[in-house]
Amino acid sequence: MPRLTRRRFVGVCSAHVAALGLYPGWVRAAVQPDAGGVTFLMPSDGAYPGYATPFNMRIKTRPAVIAVCRDEQGVASAVRYAVDHGLRIAVKSGGHSFEGFSLNDDGLVVDVSLMDRQRLEGEAYSAGAGVRLAQAYDFLLPRGRLLPMGSCGSVGLSGLTLGGGYGLFARRWGLTCDHLTGVRMVDGRGAVRDSCDDGALLWACRGGGNGNFGIVTEMRFETRPAPERLPRQRMRFRSLTAGRAAQLCERWFTQTARLPDDAFSAFVLNGSTLTVLITWFDPGSAAQVQRITEAMAHGADSVADPANEPLARAVLRYYGADGPLHFKNASAGYYRGFDDLRGGIEGVFRSVIDGRGMVFQINTLGGAIDDPAKAASAAYVHRGQPYLGELQCYWERDSQTEDRVAQVAAVQRQLRDIGIDRHYRNYPSLFFEDWANAYYGDDTYRGLQWCKNAYDPDDRIGHAQSVRA
Repeated sequence: MPRLTRRRFVGVCSAHVAALGLYPGWVRAAVQPDAGGVTFLMPSDGAYPGYATPFNMRIKTRPAVIAVCRDEQGVASAVRYAVDHGLRIAVKSGGHSFEGFSLNDDGLVVDVSLMDRQRLEGEAYSAGAGVRLAQAYDFLLPRGRLLPMGSCGSVGLSGLTLGGGYGLFARRWGLTCDHLTGVRMVDGRGAVRDSCDDGALLWACRGGGNGNFGIVTEMRFETRPAPERLPRQRMRFRSLTAGRAAQLCERWFTQTARLPDDAFSAFVLNGSTLTVLITWFDPGSAAQVQRITEAMAHGADSVADPANEPLARAVLRYYGADGPLHFKNASAGYYRGFDDLRGGIEGVFRSVIDGRGMVFQINTLGGAIDDPAKAASAAYVHRGQPYLGELQCYWERDSQTEDRVAQVAAVQRQLRDIGIDRHYRNYPSLFFEDWANAYYGDDTYRGLQWCKNAYDPDDRIGHAQSVRA
């Protein structure tokens, strides 16, 4: 197996897509669902390991049953099976949950990965719950359309959307969930619901639906015209001290406040090396991006020549690894600006630089995400927070897990001590003490509790941080 460290494939700053082979446990044996649209896999079945292996190899679970579903009828049958056998349900699409919430121990996992049908009618796009981001890009871009979404190709579109969904295009057009116009869902008793008949369901699925109260089977979106090209600019600073990294971070916050709305930037401190990436797609933004680059790049060890590739080729650079990895990643919080971090960021960076396998990344939000008109129609509550951090740690062997998880926990305590307490639901952590308020805020969480009681009153579907009835 090749050495799969974050230093090889950091998604937003890769110079190229690494040619990584699939880890054997990630290769799934072919499963042909029966006439009812579902096949039930037990631990003794040969195909079971491929469906039970999470993307995060740190997660060790053993579901009693995995229901591999082909269609909505199969999902409903799987839920009824769980009800009849008294099993808790987890929902698995891409399987990338940081904490393994898409699997469980001794319960039933509804796997929707085979449900990957896609349709485009004019500007309206519909996708099955098993569609992954690479599939969506491959389908939409040749047709001249784009759904603003993330960049990791193997992530499931449904999980991304149900928790919010941001990426290279969100500052211009908004979150993935802001483009969601309708859903079909099987509830906790096996009944099919459609948001056409229930506005609360659509509201909840725009940022508050991950494994909480149903299994989404189909999503409907509005799309945007696909830009022709995606230019990028990248610079690197090496052998940094914590103090120098903090200075560069403040500079980055200052400069990215001037970004045009079609631009995206990432600040990626990988050990003692900082990479800054900027992408944009409006030709008229090039001059402003160049001014920001020149101001940011003072003292850089290297500044790459600007690249300008066709969009379909450019997105491939950010797809990341295909196979499972050992990691502990988590939200590092939302920020209004550098002042939110000023009291402790040097200490955080010292932990990242002195640690092993540690990465601290900050991405730009803002722009159309902060449109107040979107706030009332979505369960995503973090409008007005133009920056989002992610803490990451990667390693090779099970024997390293305890030490690396402890490193992450220590940095999370540092962030908590300086008041960072609002977090992105798609970057969960079991170390968040008040997770409900961190992800949703009190008012939205109460609304999601209403949905839980309406769609899953028996609390059949859930995980360690799912909405409580």
